[in-house]
Amino acid sequence: MALPSATLIQALRLAREASNYALGGEILAGMSHQAVYLHRADDALDLSRTAYESATKAGLPALASESLIMQAHALAIGNEPSACGMALNAAEQAFDRSGAADTPQWLSYFDEAYMAAKFGHCFRELGQGDKAEYFARRSLNMVDGYVRGRTFNVVLLANAQLQQQDLDAACATGNRAIDLGSGPQSARTIKYIRDLRRRMSKFNTEPVVSDFQARAHELLPASDPHASNRGHAA
Repeated sequence: MALPSATLIQALRLAREASNYALGGEILAGMSHQAVYLHRADDALDLSRTAYESATKAGLPALASESLIMQAHALAIGNEPSACGMALNAAEQAFDRSGAADTPQWLSYFDEAYMAAKFGHCFRELGQGDKAEYFARRSLNMVDGYVRGRTFNVVLLANAQLQQQDLDAACATGNRAIDLGSGPQSARTIKYIRDLRRRMSKFNTEPVVSDFQARAHELLPASDPHASNRGHAA
């Protein structure tokens, strides 16, 4: 596992020395997010719970909501649907208590669209494609300008449709993600599209999926450096 960066650890230490619970909670939530990204459920859960404690001390409902969502995501990775659902309910209640007056500017990114995306990821991890699709669609009601974030949410929607074996919709949405992600690519963008292609590979004998794989391989070869002609599998 890639350990938290020295910068994050140093920032957390300074926040604690200054008794800045808000900043410390946000750093811990970010570290939990990193652990989720690496599928380290236990680490993510521990970090998110500590983040929640800091958020509570700071009196920031929005930060508490974010921390609870990270708990839910960790529990979803660990295949604990009941506990995940409880954490999501608590996160929604905390978000409802938040407002612009008590939410610092650096936390303004945490809005309804961002929260919907996190809910969608939880339900995708739990294999509940219908619920994942519902929240993925809500996540697209985001402010303009965040192309990378929109790409992530479109890939989430494609995965949710794929879980329901709606191959036409999943491939159409996947092509939309390719169009969005065909510009400058981050490592996460590449990983998300690579993961979508991997999940679709079990349906490669279907013409619509084969066409999608071929287009993805042609336009985004960096998304799967080990691929050859798998997109044309028959």
